[in-house]
Amino acid sequence: MGLAADAAGLGDPDAAHRLLAAAGARAHPSWRPAVRADWVRAELALFTGRAADAVDPAERALAASRAAGSARHVLKSRLVRAVVGAVLHPNGAVLAELDSIASTAARDVPPLQWPALLAAADLAERLAAGTVTGSSLAANERDRPSHIRSPNGRRSGAARRRHAAAVSVNALYQLSDGAGRRLMGDSPYVPQRLPLV
Repeated sequence: MGLAADAAGLGDPDAAHRLLAAAGARAHPSWRPAVRADWVRAELALFTGRAADAVDPAERALAASRAAGSARHVLKSRLVRAVVGAVLHPNGAVLAELDSIASTAARDVPPLQWPALLAAADLAERLAAGTVTGSSLAANERDRPSHIRSPNGRRSGAARRRHAAAVSVNALYQLSDGAGRRLMGDSPYVPQRLPLV
């Protein structure tokens, strides 16, 4: 399953589909491989422009994670489902869910914080630009629960979320060993770290 996820992450959907099929052909006693396979299925559907096909795997992954009681898998599944929602139904509710995921990740699963923040930043940008019909960033921010609003009362827009993602990556970098730091530096997907002061 990991190789299929790696192929998807490297932008090779053909290899990812092939590896996913090979992994799916093997029975496994744990619920985890099925959840991970559904994450990859949802990501592949999004990557190949078939967002509607990502809904069922995202929902299955979330349901299985909840049934298993794994907080980490529930959070990642919520993130996958929210990204699917941001593509299919971009609105303030999805933005609030992404912010909630980022907030929970900061406390419980730090490696999931920065992807949630970047997905939220992208959606906030789209909402602010008015490229999403029937949505308003001002309304979305106003309707947001007070624990998610910025403490200084200013709007928490895309730039603030991107900065928070960079801070999160910087913290992870500081906690990583040499091999982890090299991998983070080589990844085209990990955002730039903030310069250390």
